[in-house]
Amino acid sequence: MAYTFIAAGVLASLCPSEAATVESAAQRFETHYVLHEKAADIAGRIRSEVAQASVAEKCRAPEEFADALTVALREISSDKHVAVEPTRSDAAESSEEVGGDWIARWYAEAPEVNYGVAEVRLLEGNVGYLKLTSFYDLEETWARYGAAFTLLQDTRAMILDLRGNGGGSPDAEIRMQWSFFDDGAAAPLVIDRGAAGYEARPVPQLHWPRYGEARPLYILTNARTFSAAEAVAYGLQSAGRAIVVGEATGGGAHMVGEALPLAGGYQIGMPQTRPVSPHTDANWEGAGVIPDYEVEADAALEAALSLIAPPE
Repeated sequence: MAYTFIAAGVLASLCPSEAATVESAAQRFETHYVLHEKAADIAGRIRSEVAQASVAEKCRAPEEFADALTVALREISSDKHVAVEPTRSDAAESSEEVGGDWIARWYAEAPEVNYGVAEVRLLEGNVGYLKLTSFYDLEETWARYGAAFTLLQDTRAMILDLRGNGGGSPDAEIRMQWSFFDDGAAAPLVIDRGAAGYEARPVPQLHWPRYGEARPLYILTNARTFSAAEAVAYGLQSAGRAIVVGEATGGGAHMVGEALPLAGGYQIGMPQTRPVSPHTDANWEGAGVIPDYEVEADAALEAALSLIAPPE
């Protein structure tokens, strides 16, 4: 079997309701997964490697089963964006730590992390530095972006630090990308909707001064840079707008749609669209964003500063 020992142990014997959950997960891949050419094969492997487990009389705790099924589905599909969560009420009764609505919890944490804006400062030589730890699509986020770009608008170069940024909202990601382009620039990324073809993303209205295209931009990454943060790095890099410094990123390009219900009181989040660069006709799924200058993450800021020409 492809999935790990821990997942295999939990899924070694499924109760009838869990077997139904696995079968409905296979069906969801067949009907909704972004890579249509791989969907049937993934569904077949789910049925052969997971759903054929023997049926037991007692089910495991819902969150334990959901976590194990998530591991199995991610390894079978090679897609880190797939996630299963319990939705039935007995999940809350079985444990104090449940999967639950992780998106709601993520939004609830926004004020504690300053809506993803961790640090804004002016470095020696009039170099701007902006560190983002997450991408929230909230009015409070836009206010902080506005303050950051207003403070740094007259710098001669910018360093955008996305190390450890696990992603978030496409609305925030696209606004961050367009902050570094001028009006009329070509879109850095488009959306692939499978059989429906490519779809342009609308240019967002920004309520802060654009940094524009003329000045140097360096983006710092590490292995924990993921999803929407990777979109910013890849979109700007592939358009020739930014130089990426640091480590290869996590490799999660696919975009998760609305959660889909599964049999047995569970739901699954799975990618239903994907971003593509019109400059490369590709994205960073699996491989990650490959830095232009690959250095250890802790040395990325110093390396980027060394690449910036001294002031005249």
